[in-house]
Amino acid sequence: MRTAPSNFTLEALKEAVDYANSSLFGEYYQSNTEAIDTLMEGGINKEISDDENAQVKGYLQETVIFSLDDCIRKALENNPQIRSAFSNSEIYKTKIGQAWSNYFPTFKATSGYTRNRYLALNFEVQQQEYNYFNALDSSVNQLIFDFGKTKALADIAKTTYQSTMANLDETINTIVYDVKEAYYAVLYALEKENVYLDSVESYEIQLKQAKAFYEIGTKPKIDVTMAEYNLGNAQLGLVKAKNDVKLAIAKLNNAMGLPEENDYKILDKLVMQEYTYNFDELLAKAHESRPALLAYQKKAKASELLVRSSKRAFFPDFEAVGAYSLGGGAKFSDDYGWKFGAQFVYGNTNLMLLKKQMDEAKATHQKDLADLEVEEQNLYLQVKQAYINLKNATESIPITALSLKHAKEQYDLANGRYRVGVGDAIELKDSETTYRTARLDYLAALLQYNISVADLERVVGAKLQEVHTEE
Repeated sequence: MRTAPSNFTLEALKEAVDYANSSLFGEYYQSNTEAIDTLMEGGINKEISDDENAQVKGYLQETVIFSLDDCIRKALENNPQIRSAFSNSEIYKTKIGQAWSNYFPTFKATSGYTRNRYLALNFEVQQQEYNYFNALDSSVNQLIFDFGKTKALADIAKTTYQSTMANLDETINTIVYDVKEAYYAVLYALEKENVYLDSVESYEIQLKQAKAFYEIGTKPKIDVTMAEYNLGNAQLGLVKAKNDVKLAIAKLNNAMGLPEENDYKILDKLVMQEYTYNFDELLAKAHESRPALLAYQKKAKASELLVRSSKRAFFPDFEAVGAYSLGGGAKFSDDYGWKFGAQFVYGNTNLMLLKKQMDEAKATHQKDLADLEVEEQNLYLQVKQAYINLKNATESIPITALSLKHAKEQYDLANGRYRVGVGDAIELKDSETTYRTARLDYLAALLQYNISVADLERVVGAKLQEVHTEE
């Protein structure tokens, strides 16, 4: 198992993630603190779901059971996208201190040796060669007041840092969704494999029955041939289903940031957990907690502060200055002296440049405001689409469940008729195909429902509230 870099500390991760008040990660983080502690210490932590598979003193049993929360925790521990986004926020965090560093004194010291030789061919008096040695020249400058320019730069850096933290939370938000989508896809692939296993078993029984009926002369040879053909098709479907399971697990491993993880199993089933949700409430919640929108808001705020900063660039800096010089010509200490005072300094007196920089800042702010409006409109569309998709998936489940019930009854009748010799192979084959298709349709509806829930949570930036029903 990979572990995070040593500088990827738990405290720093907390600080970056705590920025989002209602992030999906925050809820998972609270329940997985011990796991993340283990990660930061460089250890192995593969928690499992039942006592028979318990880990004792670092020893890992052959079978490990992963739940959805286990997979999400693994992704939060190992997915490199999180470390990348976290490191990016740390880069911008340092820029806050860099901005405030303007109020720290600056030191300068020089030392050197100068040899000057003057040649004047037209002078009657011969020029002498003169050496001048400057041993030490030091100075210190301390900014006293710059009319708010440093504070403006620090505020811009702080707001930009908050924007990167929102981007970090959006990265986590997206990874949680990717893990959920991949996890549900694995559940669907496993269920699909079971469907084809049942189909193979059913056709094996049918083949035995067809051979028995043919041997006693009650069924023609074509029933045996058809049963063999149907069994071959079911076996081919099973091979594809098994490969689909491997592909789904590979995608889940990639989402977790563990592409070579193979020592675990998943025993969950696709189910329909009901949730309470209202579109207006979801939209309001998305405006409060969607990390991507918060990042755009902070970006627009930073460009607004940039406009203020560009205006303050027209003002000078007020500095205290101190200097000391020691050196000389013939002797080291022939000349020495010091000075102390205060001065107004213009760092850039190109007024045209300052004016155009201010215009650029204004244009940047207008662009960021437009981008924010676009993001708000996109957010409305995303919440609306996710809401409609979930409603559609919710309404599809009872329909596919009813179709499955009828298909099962039809198959049971056809199978029973064939066992007693009154049904035919075509009727049984058609009913089995219909039943298998109905099972896959029902599983696909459950898959789409769970993915729709995860997608709605992603676009809102918070988990939906579950409906707890008494059994």
